[in-house]
Amino acid sequence: MTHIFDAKKTREYFNGLESDISFVSKSDLPRKDIFFELILPLCLKKKSGDFRIVDFGCGGGRLLKGLLDRKLDAVGIDKHEELCRSTRALIGRSGYPAKRVLKGGVEALRSFSKESVDLVLVMGVMQYLSKEDYEHIYENLKYILKPGGHMVCSFQNAFFDLFTFNKYTLDFYREKLILPLGLDKMLGEEIYGHLRKMITFPDKPAYLHTRARDNIFVRTTNPITIAEELKQRGFTLLNRYFYDFHFLPPFIEPEYKERLRDFTKDFQTKHSTEWYGYFMADAFLVDSVKKAE
Repeated sequence: MTHIFDAKKTREYFNGLESDISFVSKSDLPRKDIFFELILPLCLKKKSGDFRIVDFGCGGGRLLKGLLDRKLDAVGIDKHEELCRSTRALIGRSGYPAKRVLKGGVEALRSFSKESVDLVLVMGVMQYLSKEDYEHIYENLKYILKPGGHMVCSFQNAFFDLFTFNKYTLDFYREKLILPLGLDKMLGEEIYGHLRKMITFPDKPAYLHTRARDNIFVRTTNPITIAEELKQRGFTLLNRYFYDFHFLPPFIEPEYKERLRDFTKDFQTKHSTEWYGYFMADAFLVDSVKKAE
């Protein structure tokens, strides 16, 4: 089931996750490793003098703390009060001031001066924005970034749904193929019944309160067309990095977890740019730069 964007439901969902902050912290581990090991060193090669970083949608604060621990000038922003509180507590235990965490949404980016930021991180945000905020965030990021400044974002991989062989596969056919192409008008509603018969578990996985797609609107993005999408918004794609790999469809993968344990160690960073990420990875990062006007 694909949800329609609802700001209240989205806010309540993320505020509710504060009580399960261990889930929030663990969910960013693969992309955090890829960012610190593969992307940040490339960004810092350009460093000359001050290097200002904004972590927009700082969530549980692990990424922000990692930046501060590396003696970088970083500020976090999140629109959810409970997550801001958790982030302030996390960085506060290491002696960093609470003013490093600001509360606000997409509009808060305009509180920074024009072309004053070298790197903006947007992790776990793009898929939850309304259509209006999705357009505005690119405008605001362009406003605060210096020419050549980096925008590092995460996106949900639309193609992964073809690999799951479950209810999300059916959503992919409906939302990405049948409706956009107008096939529903020619084929009728019965096409959905036929597709369900081809999937052994069309109602799996079962509902989970921490799974965003079971509760709120989540945007999935085509990793093939992301370069053109960024170009249209004033950014040049440098590279894409896939993460959160599943080597088998998620419904059967747990049966082989032990046999895959050694194989999966360090896989995320070593193979994040391989072609099979287009299908086997649940999400991807993009490293892009603001084009000079």
